[in-house]
Amino acid sequence: MQNQREPNRQVLVSIALMAITTLLGMQLLRSLLPYFTFLLRDRFGWSTPLAGFLALLIFAAAFLANPLRKFLGAMPLFIITVVAVGFSRLALQLWRLDPIGDFIFATTGVISFFLFLPISLGLARRMAGSASLFFGLGILVGMGADLAVNGAFLSYDLSWQHGWLPTLITLLLIGVQFVLIAQLLRLDLPDDTSDALFNLAISWLIIGPYLFLQLLSFSNIAWVASNSGLTFSASFFLLLLVHILGIATLLLPARLFHLVVSTATGVTLLIDIGILLIGSQVSWLAIIYIVLGQIALSGLLLSITMGLGRGRRLGGLRHISLANGLGMLLLILLLFSYYAVYDLNLPFSNSILPIFALLIIFMLALPLLQEQEQRTMPNASVVLRVVIFMLLLLAVPILQRLIWQNPGQIQRNGQPIRVVNYNLHNGIDPQGHLGLEALARVIEAENPDVVGLQEVSRGWVINGSVDMLTWLSQRLGMTAVFGPTADSQWGNAVLTRLPILSQENRELPTDELLLRRGYLVVQMDRGSDEPLEFINTHYHHKDGEGDIRLDQSLAVLGFWDERPNTVIVGDLNAEHGEPEIDIYKQAGFGDVLDLTGVFPGYTNPVPSPTRRIDYIWITPDLQAKDANIPLVGASDHLATAVSID
Repeated sequence: MQNQREPNRQVLVSIALMAITTLLGMQLLRSLLPYFTFLLRDRFGWSTPLAGFLALLIFAAAFLANPLRKFLGAMPLFIITVVAVGFSRLALQLWRLDPIGDFIFATTGVISFFLFLPISLGLARRMAGSASLFFGLGILVGMGADLAVNGAFLSYDLSWQHGWLPTLITLLLIGVQFVLIAQLLRLDLPDDTSDALFNLAISWLIIGPYLFLQLLSFSNIAWVASNSGLTFSASFFLLLLVHILGIATLLLPARLFHLVVSTATGVTLLIDIGILLIGSQVSWLAIIYIVLGQIALSGLLLSITMGLGRGRRLGGLRHISLANGLGMLLLILLLFSYYAVYDLNLPFSNSILPIFALLIIFMLALPLLQEQEQRTMPNASVVLRVVIFMLLLLAVPILQRLIWQNPGQIQRNGQPIRVVNYNLHNGIDPQGHLGLEALARVIEAENPDVVGLQEVSRGWVINGSVDMLTWLSQRLGMTAVFGPTADSQWGNAVLTRLPILSQENRELPTDELLLRRGYLVVQMDRGSDEPLEFINTHYHHKDGEGDIRLDQSLAVLGFWDERPNTVIVGDLNAEHGEPEIDIYKQAGFGDVLDLTGVFPGYTNPVPSPTRRIDYIWITPDLQAKDANIPLVGASDHLATAVSID
């Protein structure tokens, strides 16, 4: 937030402070979102409308920037919001007790971040020159740096981890933030903000749709990996590279900048519309979408922040504060609508929402983008330094790929194999904490050869944006196979140490289900004459709709077609005595808990299970022994384990 005439070192301090606060703010935002579902609704029994209303109130706090500026003063509010983001993030990292504390810290940090953005923009406008450009550039650098940190930990955010390394990195980031604040306060900073006319200030509303698209896909490594067919490391490298390309567009001449950004936006919209009409994603198209979409979003954000640096300067911050609040309300409404389609019968597909978000950004940015075509682009020296810094971050995915451990395979030679079935509850424990390490330890303790997993999330924002499949595969050293059901990012998975002979993912009836279900079939070599056929499934969950589950059982058994050496595992959401379960017995399958005398075999809900809905079924030619239900509440289900001969 410095005038062009000031030394580049001071300019870089401003960009760095903006970037690191954005980085911490994005970590806080990703941490907050899962609590509305898994803490408030699932643990405390809040209704979805009530949890949604609280989310609206929290995000509506973004409107308070101007009232708080009047009460506290611009510079004090700026310093308070920066410090509050840092301390909230630190508290979130160090807290070890009930997750309700994490929710409070994340809420405080997110509100502070939402207030930090407009107050910083108002101060940048007051400084004039290129200060507003550096404001936008700082956001983009922060998004890229956040991506680098997130990807380095396989998309499992530091805020959910309590080891010494995540804590040390968090302390270093916040320490750097405070050093930058101290340096910035030595500069000749304005004592108040500058507002813009409403027709210009309203363009800042784009911050909500921009953050929505970044969270959903453009800063979401798991989204790229699950839609493009690329490995996690390749997806990480690609995303970071296109973030850099988006910043590098500032080095282009003004007319070429306008052409590149406009073309990238248009092609991205066409791809989005094509996906909506076709109803599926093509892997190579997903790569093009990510590359052009990120260039478009970066260019449009920079066009708006450069444009906001010009025009008549008004006192206060009323218009920018209003646009900021509207943008954040739009962010939570877009996120709620995107995932609500899996629970509520809404009159639209969530595929239309990215189109809607990008159209809003483009329409608000277009006048400023066209205006930029007639102006001289900013001095390239600062931009070039930023690009060089960002290029250094590419070492993170490159190093990750060099040290990547490809899971090994073992030959059982007909020996018993250990099988585990586990519904992971999207990685969230009954207390509301995203605890992948606890889940991994439950599985690891059984020393399994094959694991069937349900509720595996690969980048769903409301589940913490983590790629559970990749993280667990690396943590346990097992080959992973994914079977998407609801969309490309959520479904069933199989982890195995056995050689895989074939794999197939199939849909379960019916097409009318809001949350689609499926079953994953993996054939493995267990060292005997016949391969092991392993079927992993997750049935419809609503009470009173057993007829749907019966159809799903018929579909699975119809595919099975009486083949020997078959194991069927899954969360069937029904108990013994119900038709959808009894049909397995009629087909000749044995429940391993019954076969080994484990009673009552309850697996849900944790911490006090009263229902037996998770199963491992085997054909009569197989033998079961040493069945076990580990009494560890790392999920809202207990795992089931057995040795099969």
